[in-house]
Amino acid sequence: MTTAGRARFNFARDTFDRHARGGAGGDRPAMLWVDDVLPSRRVGFGELSRRSRALAAGLAGAGL
Repeated sequence: MTTAGRARFNFARDTFDRHARGGAGGDRPAMLWVDDVLPSRRVGFGELSRRSRALAAGLAGAGL
């Protein structure tokens, strides 16, 4: 897609989704979640991709 002749960058699609599709990429750690109360955990590209799509669907369903 383009906006005024410039390519639009979609962070979730261009990073999370691309890495999640590649082989074992969905399980590869994308970030380390650190919390003061809960134990730290690794979040994979697959989980970020699923959560990103769910958020996008919810926003679209709300008309945003």
